[in-house]
Formats: sequence, C-alpha cells, structure tokens
Amino acid sequence: MSQKAENLDINKDFQTIEVQGEYSLKVPSYMKADTALHPDASLAYQHAVKEVATLVLDEYTSEIKESLPYMDGYSDSSSFIENYTNIQLNLIAEGLLYPEFGEIHLKEIDEYPASQVWMEGRIDGMDIAYFITCVLANEKIYFVMSYTSKEKKTKFGDTFQKIGDSFTILSHVKDEATE
Repeated sequence: MSQKAENLDINKDFQTIEVQGEYSLKVPSYMKADTALHPDASLAYQHAVKEVATLVLDEYTSEIKESLPYMDGYSDSSSFIENYTNIQLNLIAEGLLYPEFGEIHLKEIDEYPASQVWMEGRIDGMDIAYFITCVLANEKIYFVMSYTSKEKKTKFGDTFQKIGDSFTILSHVKDEATE
C-alpha cells in the first residue's frame, strides 16, 4: 500500500532541538523526546502511533580512526565519511534479515562533509526503512538515523531528508582525549 508524502514545511511544521549547545536538528513538531529509543543517543525523538523515530549518535573521530581500516566495509580509496557510512551500514545489516542499501550520496551539510543513504531490512518480523545521514564536523562524527515501517517510506521520505539536511553545528567541540 503506497502512502502519499506528508509534505511538511520545514519552517512551520518542525521544531528545532538543540543538544548541549553542540548541534541542532529539526524534527517534526508531532515527535516527542524518548530516551528509551537508544541508550547512547544524544537525541532521540519519536511518534509511536505514526511509527516514526529519529536518533543521533555521535563520537569523537579519534576514538574510531584507528579501528576503521579493520572493519567490514572499509576501502583505502574512500574518504573517512564514506568509510564510516559503509561500516555503519554493515553493522546495522548484521541485525537485519534481507538488508538492502541505496546508493550513498556525498554532500555538504552545514558546510561539513556528509553522506546520506536509504537502507531497508527486516527486524523482529517488521520491514523497516532507514534514512541515514552522517556528518563529519570538527572532531566528531554524527550519525542521524530516521526510520519507519517500509510501507510508510514514501510518506515520510521527504520528512526524513529534511531532518538530515537540517543538522547544524552550534559550537566547535574539542576532543579532550587528543589534547
């Protein structure tokens, strides 16, 4: 069953969430905070009835740079953002039945290197569609994941794109481990 896109206006139908003065992200106004979505998420919002959720995971690049070349999905010819995205897709795919990946699109978000990609798979008997945005900003990498049931991908696809594209760095974060 195909569903019509919800066509939300980024300026009217979204709320801006600021996280610890570090970054902001716009999510639909109907979404509410839910820290139970992921224990390590710096931002987690959902609307259970609509079956949509968005979360942000972030980590210092210094903590992962050395291990990336040993992980499934790494390529010497790819950039850090491409490698990180590929590795994250492979890690998520390990928990899914029938994982499928779209093409990774490289771009800039808030003037930082970024990637965006669709991923689908089955988990716990449900077909899920994920829209993933990765942003490499200063000394951190941010992993923004929005997801819904696969049958609602068309309805929420544009909304998920707007969420990912709205990512904004508010302040430069220093990695104390490298100082």
